[in-house]
Amino acid sequence: MSNQTVKALKESVKSSAFSGIVHISKDQTTIFHEVSGIADLVLNRPNTDGMAFGIASGTKFLTALAIGKLIDKGLLSLDTKINRIVSAIRGLYDSSITIRHLLSHTSGMPDYFDKDAHPDFDNVILPVSNDKLLSPSGLHPDVSKRAHETSCRRALHL
Repeated sequence: MSNQTVKALKESVKSSAFSGIVHISKDQTTIFHEVSGIADLVLNRPNTDGMAFGIASGTKFLTALAIGKLIDKGLLSLDTKINRIVSAIRGLYDSSITIRHLLSHTSGMPDYFDKDAHPDFDNVILPVSNDKLLSPSGLHPDVSKRAHETSCRRALHL
């Protein structure tokens, strides 16, 4: 990235209402890093390095895009079992859950954060749930959202 581009990025971040962190790296070398804006408008607390942002579903399209690229390369398929590729969940979730289930929200896995139980997002540590979950084979696409919402409400007891 040219110095002119870096300068333009810095100027854009500083002159706009952007609030967040911009980090660009290539081959594990940081090319550009800038922290800007306010994290908490009430307390006027600025964003800082290492800050966790509650973006939740805002990255779904990036996840789907990355999965699509891995499928294009032949490294995954929609029918790949997730317990084969994510060792931290083996034995905790139904072994038949696939990438397809995750992308279509029909896995029966709960939401990772219960906003009603823990309104202070900045101070919550989220362990992997070991509650009994719905099996993806028991879900139908028409009711999967309702089943997912039900499992979300009852799933985590932090």
